[in-house]
Amino acid sequence: MSTKTTFKRIALVTVAALGFGLLTSVAPSSATTQSDTLAVTTATTTVAAGSTQFAARTNTLTQTFLGNQGDTMSVSARRTSAPTGSTAMISVGSSQSSTGSVSINADGLSAYLSDTTPSVTSSSFRITTGVYSLGFTPDKVGTYVFTFTPYNQTHTLTDAGRSTVAPAASAVTWTVVVEAAAAADSTTTSVIARGASVNTGSTDEVADNLRYAAAAGSTAVAAILITPKAASVHLASGSSTTTAVVTGPGSITGDVAASHAVVAQNGARTLTQTVAVDGRTHAFYVYGDGTTGTTTITITMGAFTFTETVYFYGAAASVTTTTTESVIDSGSGASSTAILTATVKDVNGNVIPNATVYAVSGTTTVFASTSGTTGSAGTVALSVLGLTVGTSSVTVQNVASGSTATFSATAVSIRSGQNLADSVTMTLDKATYTPGEAMLLTLTIKDAAGSLVAAGTHEVLSTTLVSSRALTTSDTMPGASLVTTGSTGLVSGSTTVSQAGYGVLTYALKAPSTSGDFTFSATAGAHNASAGSTLSITATVGKTANEIANDAAIAASTAAAEAAADAAFEAIDAADAAADAANAAAEAADAATAAAIEAGEMAVEAAEAAEAAAVDAASEATDAANAATDAANSATESADAATAAAEDAVDAVAALSTQVATLIKGLKAQLTALTNLVIKIQKKVKA
Repeated sequence: MSTKTTFKRIALVTVAALGFGLLTSVAPSSATTQSDTLAVTTATTTVAAGSTQFAARTNTLTQTFLGNQGDTMSVSARRTSAPTGSTAMISVGSSQSSTGSVSINADGLSAYLSDTTPSVTSSSFRITTGVYSLGFTPDKVGTYVFTFTPYNQTHTLTDAGRSTVAPAASAVTWTVVVEAAAAADSTTTSVIARGASVNTGSTDEVADNLRYAAAAGSTAVAAILITPKAASVHLASGSSTTTAVVTGPGSITGDVAASHAVVAQNGARTLTQTVAVDGRTHAFYVYGDGTTGTTTITITMGAFTFTETVYFYGAAASVTTTTTESVIDSGSGASSTAILTATVKDVNGNVIPNATVYAVSGTTTVFASTSGTTGSAGTVALSVLGLTVGTSSVTVQNVASGSTATFSATAVSIRSGQNLADSVTMTLDKATYTPGEAMLLTLTIKDAAGSLVAAGTHEVLSTTLVSSRALTTSDTMPGASLVTTGSTGLVSGSTTVSQAGYGVLTYALKAPSTSGDFTFSATAGAHNASAGSTLSITATVGKTANEIANDAAIAASTAAAEAAADAAFEAIDAADAAADAANAAAEAADAATAAAIEAGEMAVEAAEAAEAAAVDAASEATDAANAATDAANSATESADAATAAAEDAVDAVAALSTQVATLIKGLKAQLTALTNLVIKIQKKVKA
């Protein structure tokens, strides 16, 4: 057994014998760990200026060593650098990922890691790992540096038990950089609140609440809180200065303390203050000075200006009236209705709370007079009850009926009618629509006096209005219960049904998509004098473009057919005329043929006669020649002369014979051509 092992066992036995019990991890003074390491997961954490700038940040520190049973190391955390004034400190915690025994010092700045090998032998060395969680919440803008230093431990888990033997690992650091915000920007907020308390949120008191009687006093009537920010983050100390200036009645005081204690009135009209501590805000308190008017507090911070307003009012000097209804019900179920709104103001035009005004009826049998007191906004809603059917003027003034008014509003006319309907009429904006065209159906509801009904629910239909033909779109149709309010514009929740005043409702619909007539109809309801009867209205949808085109095509086809028929009749007439002409031509051809044949026969006869005459002439010539010959023979004495005369006569006869032959040949050719012509004419006539 080695000396080292013997010493370890002796130490353990000694501790047990003294009754101190077993410590979580104890290492002998001779123990020295091997190959130790120390590392942080993230060496530098940068925190951008923003709403989470000072939120908690985390990291992980890991320590390892090669050791034997009871060998122990520690790590110590130190803040080695931080912004001025910071008190934020890091905290070291344990993690379940460790393989050794981990112990954290009470201050959260030291951690101890012990090997837990059960026996001490040369073969029992192993790597022990300690994983520590690091937590840090910054409190200042700037750079924080935390240094983690490893140590070998000897006999106790305390800083005093550190071994003189240096570990192999070096110290490591975690740097946290909290970036500073820029100068104040548009995320800076200004909040005004009634009274001396101030809300640190972002919601102002409404202007109606910031109205105060014009009395000087020692109580602040309003408080203003300016929160200097950049990128929604409070600015650091000394980085924001505000200057507040009062215009109008009153004065201000202010402070930049954490608690914002109200500063007593001192009559200041201008105030400049600077935030000296991180996260602080600028508070201003407004006081009256007994003067009426509108007060504006203008606060500047660098390039930004904030304006808040309070109102100091005096005695009531005027009243104005508006009406939400000009017709109210006077039926048996009528109730008092707040339809008049009176606004009371002082001479400066500032509204006045807690002022009493009276609504005086010109005809008390129609309306009874009433009164009311203004609220913080200087307004009051006055109720009017319809007593009988009729119309009366109502005047709002500062005194009751029978007294002389100091100021009063312009009288308004209100009609007391009925909300019980007696009749309903339906109208359309057009009589004829194109397919799918937008339509506007109007229902007008009147009471028994023929006046438009007062606001209410009217059972003028007992069934929902229906269309005899399907509409292009399925829109809301008038139903059995029609509600009118007297207002104008779309009915709540609908895109097609509108109020158009008292007793008038309009419905936006779409015409059917095909041509033809269509009818809207419904049965009259209980609140209709003609209950049970059928109410209806009819309109027409014109032809579509296709239908119009088809009609045009049919018309064009009909016209073309009629024109073709006319042309055919004319062609028949022309054919008949041509046939008559052909028949006449045939008859003429027959006549021509007969004439030609007759002419041919006559020509042949003439030719034959000529030929016979020629033959006769030749014969006679021959006879003459013979006679001449005889004469020559007998007249030998004149032989030469007779012979010459005979030869001349022979030549003349030969020439004449040739001419006759040529004439006959030409005549035959003419007869042949004429015959061919006749044959052609016959063929054409027969065709």
